[in-house]
Amino acid sequence: MGPLERIGTWLRPLTNAAGLVVEEKGNPIVDPVNQTVSESSDLYGLIYGIGSFSDVHPILAYRLYLKSDVLGTAVHRIAQNVAGLTLGLTTNDQDFDADDPVVDFIDKASEGYSRRRFLYEIATSFLLTNEAWVVLRGRENREPVARTWVYPYDVIDDQSSYDGLPDRFRTVSDRDRRTYKRQEQRGRIRWISDDGLNELVPLLGAEAVDRPYRGQSQLAPLYYSISQNVEGKRHNTSILRNGLKLTGGVMPPEGDHFEGAAVKQIQAALQALRGSGTAGGTLVMPRRVEVLDLALSNKEMDYVELLREAKETVYNYYNIPLPLMMNDSATFNNYATAQTAFFDGAVFPVFDDLADALTSALVPRYPQLENKWITYNENTIRALRGRNLERMQKARATNALSTNEIREMAGYDPVEEGDVILAPSTLMSIDGTDGMQFPEVPPLETPEDPEE
Repeated sequence: MGPLERIGTWLRPLTNAAGLVVEEKGNPIVDPVNQTVSESSDLYGLIYGIGSFSDVHPILAYRLYLKSDVLGTAVHRIAQNVAGLTLGLTTNDQDFDADDPVVDFIDKASEGYSRRRFLYEIATSFLLTNEAWVVLRGRENREPVARTWVYPYDVIDDQSSYDGLPDRFRTVSDRDRRTYKRQEQRGRIRWISDDGLNELVPLLGAEAVDRPYRGQSQLAPLYYSISQNVEGKRHNTSILRNGLKLTGGVMPPEGDHFEGAAVKQIQAALQALRGSGTAGGTLVMPRRVEVLDLALSNKEMDYVELLREAKETVYNYYNIPLPLMMNDSATFNNYATAQTAFFDGAVFPVFDDLADALTSALVPRYPQLENKWITYNENTIRALRGRNLERMQKARATNALSTNEIREMAGYDPVEEGDVILAPSTLMSIDGTDGMQFPEVPPLETPEDPEE
């Protein structure tokens, strides 16, 4: 059973316990709950039994992600670029080491999943729920032998300790299904399995106000905008599929009435024009009718405006420049600037949060990480090559860096005699004229005859 099917299996017993009847669906990916649950504006309260809407449950977060093209596009774009970063270790001296065993452990494929898939999944989870969960295989204080991820809705906290943090976590994923108990080692809180061969690592952003050690979903402030996007598309798709929008009705002329057979004939005539393939057809009515204008149309939803509002709200929240996502905001001049702003404001902060948490979790296994942390090589990002070149040109113009220091900024290897700082030969100190001898120039002779 895949992760999407488990959304349905998880939600079904919760809704049954709440007294709601869940329809049996042939495909739980399409709609794991019935119409009553899908129309609920307080699904989080339904699941947790609280009375007010304060957060978005991971199940609902992933469900909105699958149904909203605006949210899906934003999250996918950021996660895809996070997964494409070139990893390395750095120190306070800004040295970049791409050959460390920590980097090799993350870069290599593990349990059938590549580095890109691993980073993409934890970045997506973090963007939706403000939490990501990683499982490390191997003895708890040795270098791990494998790693994988677990979706947030597959992690269950069973009990809480005196400080409010869970004593145990259970994972119910196909990749990992076991219990992890809390251990405190040298001031660190870790969750280790009973056999000591697996560790559950939480990568948390902002914690939820009412659930310690769980993330506060980033979709909470976006819930209504995303819901408008989902419901608006569902409404317009329904109109396209049915072929007729409810813009009017028919009634019998004055002094007349419709028999049952006549109603069926009129309905059949209307039904003949349903569907997107009947545009431009001619409607032939079996009887004379009067038109009743109900004045219901897409205009009342202001669908286009709602879609634009949802886009701007979601993209601005995730720090994605609008010129990258909306054609009417893009020009040749601002597109390159928007690319740089996208990495600086959207991609790098997400990676830094994940990398900091992962670095801290790996310190007991890799002691060399005490004074280092996982980072990325900006010089390998194609979208930022223009900025890197401009930075190199400015460094050369200021004569403040050596050739090798400038080459290092672009990721090039050093060269011989490249550690000397060069300056133009025409430059000299303002006191450089002292002691210098200039050839004497005889004065011009004044001619005796003024005419000459």
